[in-house]
Order: sequence, then C-alpha cells, then structure tokens
Amino acid sequence: VGPQYASNVGGCLRLAACFEVGHLRLVAPEYDRAADATYERRFAMPAGRSVLAERTFEHATLREALAEVDASVAFSRRRGAARQHNTLSNAAPALARSDRRVALVFGREADGLTTAELDACSSSVEIESSNSLNLSHAVGIALADLFARADAQTDDAGAAAPPADDKHVDALV
Repeated sequence: VGPQYASNVGGCLRLAACFEVGHLRLVAPEYDRAADATYERRFAMPAGRSVLAERTFEHATLREALAEVDASVAFSRRRGAARQHNTLSNAAPALARSDRRVALVFGREADGLTTAELDACSSSVEIESSNSLNLSHAVGIALADLFARADAQTDDAGAAAPPADDKHVDALV
C-alpha cells in the first residue's frame, strides 16, 4: 500500500517471480510509475518483468484490491486491540497450507500501514526483527518462509505440488 520507491516495487516484482506469487497488486503508489518505469523494470530483472507485464494490477484503494480475496494479512509491527496479531513464525504454517486466496499486505517504506488499512485486513503479522525492515526485504522474508513451508508440506505428503497461483497468495504492496 502506497509504495514510495520504484526500486522497492521492482524488487517485489522479482520476488513475486522467484516465489511464484499469483498477482502483485499495487495500491495507490506514491511515486510516478510512468516516469520511473525504467527504474522499476531494471530492479525487477528479467524474471520480475514477466510479473509486471502479466500479473501486476494497480488499485486506487486497499478495499478495491482486497475485493477478490478470502483473507488478508497486514504485515506490521503495530498491534491493535480489535485485530488478531501474530508473529510470522507462528502464522506461516497456516498461511502456507491455506486453500483460500490470501493477500499479504505491506505498507509504505516510511511509515507502514495506517490504522484504517490495518483494520481493513483480517489479521496482522509481525516479522520479528530488532528494527524496521525495508519493504522489499520484508516481502522477501515473508514469501521465502511461506514458499519453503509449502514445499516442505508437499515433501511430507510425498506428492508434487503445483506452483502457487492466485488462489493461494496475492502479494499486495
């Protein structure tokens, strides 16, 4: 939500390709995407450019972006009395084996998600660290954890897993 730098979005595009994310949905980017398109593509590298061309959608509001998902998980260090909050290590097993469309919602580089944006999500998750993380780094940590857990669950079941698609995880930035 409200990404401020094309370089971070480019990094997220590359991560979406590496971890087989169904869609990347950008909500109200705060930079000029047309002016920074070359910069965005350069950080996406070849793999991320296919995500940009085929599976990236821009939305004016978070509500619009969440319209087609079953659940949404806000990534934030901020907690709220009215929302379910967990650590990534505790929440990841359920997210990795979910058969619902789950949106992973990340906030602005400077100040994260607003209270209203956090309240729009089903739950919130914190990536345990000693300090605030860069947007693309937080996305990378979350996707790598979920991808590895989904792969491990497949190994335990002894069957080959189909690649993750938009029925499983939509990453929202």
